[in-house]
Amino acid sequence: MCEFSINELYTRISDVKYIYQKHNILFFTEFRTFRNLQSTEFCFLAFCFNCNGLNNFVLRYTLFCFIISLFVFNNSFAQEKLTSFVNPIIGTDGQGYTFPGATVPFGMVQLSPDNGQITGSPSGYLYNNTEIAGFSHMHLSGTNISDWLDISVMPLLNPLKNPDTIFKAASFSHQNEQASPGYYAVKLDNGIQVELTATERVGYHRYTFPAQADPSIRFDLGFHKDPDIPTETFIKRINDSTLVGYRYSKGWASKQRVYFAAKTSEPVKEFYLKTEINIELGDVNIGLESDEEGEGVISQLIFDHTEAPKTIELKVALSMTSMDKALLALNEIPEWNFNAIKEQADLKWERELEKVKITSNDLQLKHIFYTALYHTALAPALYSDADGEYKNALNETHRMANGEMRYTAFQLEDAYSALNPLFTITQPIRYTAMLNSLLAFYDENGSLPVWDLSTAEIDTSGVYPAIPVLSDAILKDWPGIDAQKAYEAMREIAFQGRDPLKHTLQYAYYDWCVAAVAKKLGRLSDYAILSERALAYKKGNAWQNSFFVPHDIRGLESLYEKGTLETKLDSLFSRSPIEMQGKDFYYTPYIYNYLGKPWKTQNQVRQLFNSMYQDAPNGYLHGLSSAQTNAWAIWNTIGFYPVNPVGGDFMIGSPLVDAATLQLKGGALLEIEVLNNSVANKYVQSVKLNGLIYKKSYFSYDDLLHGGKIIFQMGPEVNLEWGSDESWLPANISQTVNTNSAKDAARKDIFSSISEFFNNLFK
Repeated sequence: MCEFSINELYTRISDVKYIYQKHNILFFTEFRTFRNLQSTEFCFLAFCFNCNGLNNFVLRYTLFCFIISLFVFNNSFAQEKLTSFVNPIIGTDGQGYTFPGATVPFGMVQLSPDNGQITGSPSGYLYNNTEIAGFSHMHLSGTNISDWLDISVMPLLNPLKNPDTIFKAASFSHQNEQASPGYYAVKLDNGIQVELTATERVGYHRYTFPAQADPSIRFDLGFHKDPDIPTETFIKRINDSTLVGYRYSKGWASKQRVYFAAKTSEPVKEFYLKTEINIELGDVNIGLESDEEGEGVISQLIFDHTEAPKTIELKVALSMTSMDKALLALNEIPEWNFNAIKEQADLKWERELEKVKITSNDLQLKHIFYTALYHTALAPALYSDADGEYKNALNETHRMANGEMRYTAFQLEDAYSALNPLFTITQPIRYTAMLNSLLAFYDENGSLPVWDLSTAEIDTSGVYPAIPVLSDAILKDWPGIDAQKAYEAMREIAFQGRDPLKHTLQYAYYDWCVAAVAKKLGRLSDYAILSERALAYKKGNAWQNSFFVPHDIRGLESLYEKGTLETKLDSLFSRSPIEMQGKDFYYTPYIYNYLGKPWKTQNQVRQLFNSMYQDAPNGYLHGLSSAQTNAWAIWNTIGFYPVNPVGGDFMIGSPLVDAATLQLKGGALLEIEVLNNSVANKYVQSVKLNGLIYKKSYFSYDDLLHGGKIIFQMGPEVNLEWGSDESWLPANISQTVNTNSAKDAARKDIFSSISEFFNNLFK
């Protein structure tokens, strides 16, 4: 029996392909087509090659690999790819505000259809609108304010030659629409077939025009959706198939600059440019600029009349630095091979989704889970060029150190509580650059970001969610970041003036986060002050406070008479889920764990999941398909959740899957097995961790860091014994913060500093 894994087989086949190419031997040009072949087709193609010049060893080795494939591919490829479970249409209706278009994980380009300037969705696309005005290259997902939608492109059957002709959006039917990770396709009612795919910085279009068309491609740099408006736009022809330009705008972000370079697969017959007047360029290489606010340059690329259906391809590369850098970015796709780029994008998503594999017979759950995982990898988005260079909102050019990339679109207030802890598992390499992007923002702007969009701060709420993000990374010893710089950036915020009547609970939590880092770094005087301030939430009336005390829930319980916090929670969850709003809503079910009633947590997370998510365009109950919404779905599907997102305690809930496997740093695997799982069997009966009985109602980060195996035993009745003992609960910081010892630590820190000062003075 063959014991080769699929990855090993891919490696062996790739080795053989290299040998073929070395000997100039005909072979497959796209190996990933294996995934789409039946076994008989695969075998037929495998032996249809020219063996001239191939030595016997290579032939035997090749045949060996292909014979293995008879045993492996037939079963493995019968299993659907994880990308097949992603439905990018989920969240495109209602207030989900997602986009269905083509992108790769954390890519700069999000190439997607836009209904028009009056569409009801900030993402540019609303499912119940069946018109498309263009396909722009930058989109936000799950936000409630519009921005980006830069560099809009639209294929036309015929050019708009009359200056008085009004451009009209094209209608389409959802029956002729297809969306999957890295690919979007739609056949417009006018007969034009549109296909889109992407690399990190390049959007790749394939347009198939019907017979009797005068194919045209329209660039509209004035396209926008309020509050975003263009402030300056420019297009210039380079040659008969290449143009460059830029779009400056202001909106949610005060200043945005997007540069582009576009190349067509065949020469353009005529170039039309339009601002206040129309100009036919002919062979003259000129540019046209518009600096009228709210307006923008429009260009039409006109091709030869076609008697038969004709395909024209277009590449559009982006840069936030310059047009020259956009031209360089075109090299991400050096050839004209749409299918190959589409398959590469699919493979990138497959590798991303493989980081958390689940087993379930519930197809709807798989769609919800993998679409949520897909949505968590849309932002933050790449902002820098391939060499790490970028131009920020202040018009300063910078380059990230150590070959890292700069990222933007950090929705930190929404992301820190669930998404960033998830990134510490799913993004072991990329996460360092994301964290350093936050510190780069600090270097450039003098403060940590709240909502970084195009490297501009767009939030003035007075909260500082970068603090828990950086604190968590430092406490987990995340590699590649400057812990001292991060601490100083957080400390500045912690000790600046604040309004005592606003954000009391958030500030108490931030103080706890900075205190934890201060203690780790030996800044004991800071620790003494901040750890006491972290208990400031106790100054309010318990019944007036929200539940947002993730660092000290057991201390929160002490503010209530015995049993009344549980009663308040029961009252909350007796209401309809749609009535329960607020950012702390997602972790409130887990408060029952801290009260020694984990079965109530298990019941509520199941009910909430089932009521909040659907495999449908209007698939998000609470509106936004936000980072928090999607990350919450992922954590609760596998059975635990980071109630306190800093430090790494994961409270146990009620897993929805039969099994899951998480890829961890260094190649370790965390396996989760859920026995006797069903809709009715939602209560945890027992837990084992690496073969040992586990009675705590939470896992620590150290429990999970190096992998292992968790086994949940589920049942239809509550187990009043499991997880109920107080000794099995997380520590109560109200008891661990001792005022006297904190002051002693502060004195020790002060005397140590004085001693160090004099030692340095008399060296």
